Amino acid sequence: MTYLSIVEVLGRADQGVTRPFRCRAEDGKLYYVKGRHASRRSQICEWIAGHLGVGFGLPIPPFEVLDVPLEIVELLPQDWQELGSGPVFGSLAHALSIEMTWPQIKSVPPKMRSDILIFDRWVRNGDRNLTELGGNPNLLWDPTTENVVVIDQNQAFDGDFDHSLFLESHIFRMEWAVIAGDCVSRAEYEQRLEALAPKFLEACDATPKEWWWVGEGVPTSFDAKAVYEQLLASSQGDGLWGGAK
Repeated sequence: MTYLSIVEVLGRADQGVTRPFRCRAEDGKLYYVKGRHASRRSQICEWIAGHLGVGFGLPIPPFEVLDVPLEIVELLPQDWQELGSGPVFGSLAHALSIEMTWPQIKSVPPKMRSDILIFDRWVRNGDRNLTELGGNPNLLWDPTTENVVVIDQNQAFDGDFDHSLFLESHIFRMEWAVIAGDCVSRAEYEQRLEALAPKFLEACDATPKEWWWVGEGVPTSFDAKAVYEQLLASSQGDGLWGGAK
């Protein structure tokens, strides 16, 4: 498989647990890149949840598998070399966007707030939190188009996901009662998720083979079979709307 090559590493993001690298690829575009430093599981989660999110209709920036040539890594400062060589996850930089703040929540259409909330619940992503006191929403706001931009799915498919905590902290948690109490809305979301689930398998097949291994003969902790079964179970009924972990 041939991927776009990274030709320049410009620095690291100030925010985000994994502090992705800002890189320019051979297509001339800027990407936020997550390599070996972010963990193989993180790369897989970004890739697969990203494909599912796009299929669900979420405004996720275009993303690619990029290639970091070894010769570029060898020229980087020591603390940047943890980027690693080989295939990496790259999300196209979204110019002019800023991190979403509490006052901007009401500017997001109710349907989009609901979609993001239900999608995060489905993929067990508890990493989109914001209250009046602050937090880490992992959402951007584009002031030029007045649209939300969804980023950072690396915490999806959390084996320790807590439904109650999710509903206490998610940025759009106030939409839950409205959706969960509406039989029509529930049925529509269940149908959408059930139809979307097979895309998980397609995304797995398109995942770089290198990401499935953390080292020579050592597989990643991402259990694709178990995650897929969990998605199917969470696409409807108590698996989605109940408090089961």
